[in-house]
Amino acid sequence: MLRQKDYETATLSEIKALLKKHEAFESDLAAHQDRVEQIAAIAQELNELDYYDSPSVNARCQKICDQWDNLGALTQKRREALERTEKLLETIDQLYLEYAKRAAPFNNWMEGAMEDLQDTFIVHTIEEIQGLTTAHEQFKATLPDADKERLAILGIHNEVSKIVQTYHVNMAGTNPYTTITPQEINGKWDHVRQLVPRRDQALTEEHARQQHNERLRKQFGAQANVIGPWIQTKMEEIGRISIEMHGTLEDQLSHLRQYEKSIINYKPKIDQLEGDHQLIQEALIFDNKHTNYTMEHIRVGWEQLLTTIARTINEVENQILTRDAKGISQEQMNEFRASFNHFDRVRAPPLCFASAAPAPGPWRVLPEVWAAMQVRRERKGKLSLP
Repeated sequence: MLRQKDYETATLSEIKALLKKHEAFESDLAAHQDRVEQIAAIAQELNELDYYDSPSVNARCQKICDQWDNLGALTQKRREALERTEKLLETIDQLYLEYAKRAAPFNNWMEGAMEDLQDTFIVHTIEEIQGLTTAHEQFKATLPDADKERLAILGIHNEVSKIVQTYHVNMAGTNPYTTITPQEINGKWDHVRQLVPRRDQALTEEHARQQHNERLRKQFGAQANVIGPWIQTKMEEIGRISIEMHGTLEDQLSHLRQYEKSIINYKPKIDQLEGDHQLIQEALIFDNKHTNYTMEHIRVGWEQLLTTIARTINEVENQILTRDAKGISQEQMNEFRASFNHFDRVRAPPLCFASAAPAPGPWRVLPEVWAAMQVRRERKGKLSLP
């Protein structure tokens, strides 16, 4: 039993049990020490009495003493072996525990990093992609420290291997505190290092795309901020022309047609804005902080502008036809128009474009109709013309 090397493949808990058992054996062995000493004393007494068979007694006594000494030596040797193995296993156990304490959070960090590096991001502005790029650069700055931690964890495992090889400890199993192996750590670390440049490339490409989108926003905004006010200004100018009485109706008609021509000549800018809007739609841009105008606003304003100039020209042409058909002079037309503008101080829309029921009063009637009504009244003697 004392020559057995069962401790070589035992675990730490088993070693401690073997030590307890060995201590009990030593206690039992010590209890037999007095008997061995008594045997030696008896043999000595027989020698002093010149016992005839003393040589035989001495030989047997010597054999017993030699066996006792050998038993004591084996007992001491086994105790030393058990204690040495216990210390080695305790050291290994502490290293295993330290390895587990550091490997678990590091493994979780690598899994989180791999998930973040493979995460699909959706951004709409340069500021958002810059925020992601900044966060990524901060992550890359932590990689040297992370690599040091990885090497430290692997160093703990290498220390265990060194102890096993140096002292020929036969390990009965693996780390009882964790299932994370050095091979797994190295594999995940290599994966993280491969994902970092891929993330760099993806962020760079997205940054370039957002810069292109921002250029499209600014380009569209710059044009829309010019076209929108231009349309509004033209609408106001047409409105003023329609109520002013400078020159003859023919002069006003000529002026309006010049306006119509200038408006039609502006169409290429609208088309260019439409092209920019198409590029914005293809780039999936949904907002533009550089302008309050949308393409829908510009389209509606442009159609209203074309409709207004065409309607105003038609009104002047009708006034000319009415004047020529009724024989009204230019002075009378100016007077009629002044009367109309007086009653139309609120600038109500013409009757033919009113969406609701017309308000009472002659200001809801077109100027040329108003002039015709005045002529009819004059012929009936109900109104004296100057």
